[in-house]
Amino acid sequence: MQHVSLSKTLLVASALLISSAASAETYVGGALGQSGADLPGYQDADSMKIFGGTRYGNMGIEATYIDFGQFDINSNSHADVTGIELSAVAYMPITNNFDLMGKVGLLAWNADVTFSGSPVPSEDDVDLALGIGAQYKVTDNIAVRAEYQLFSDVNGSDVDMFSAGVSLHF
Repeated sequence: MQHVSLSKTLLVASALLISSAASAETYVGGALGQSGADLPGYQDADSMKIFGGTRYGNMGIEATYIDFGQFDINSNSHADVTGIELSAVAYMPITNNFDLMGKVGLLAWNADVTFSGSPVPSEDDVDLALGIGAQYKVTDNIAVRAEYQLFSDVNGSDVDMFSAGVSLHF
């Protein structure tokens, strides 16, 4: 009798895992935007990101490569910042096609700085990444999204990013 009960438990657990994997949605996408550093004299920069993730119901995980662009201080001083972000994503469905989303994760960043025309040793670290946004599924396989993200203490400054993009869902 013990053997039958264990077999049934394993069968039910396997079915739940398989149905959970079947309901997972994988996606890839890209976005363009503007980044700003919270430092006096730095000008906003054009930015871009490439992302991919998996959504399980109203939760997911997302990995992103971000090029924050070149933050100019003056004609011969600037900072080039890139990073890899890994975040947990929570979705709040508003309609069948429209979701609000929130993200929390970590950003591993690298900053290459040039000051008065001379390169300064590059810096890197891992810091907090937060974000909010909205996503609209145009079709079952294509969605558009808009996001605001805040990255804390990137090269001594908080960096924010507004972006708009598109994603393909499988």
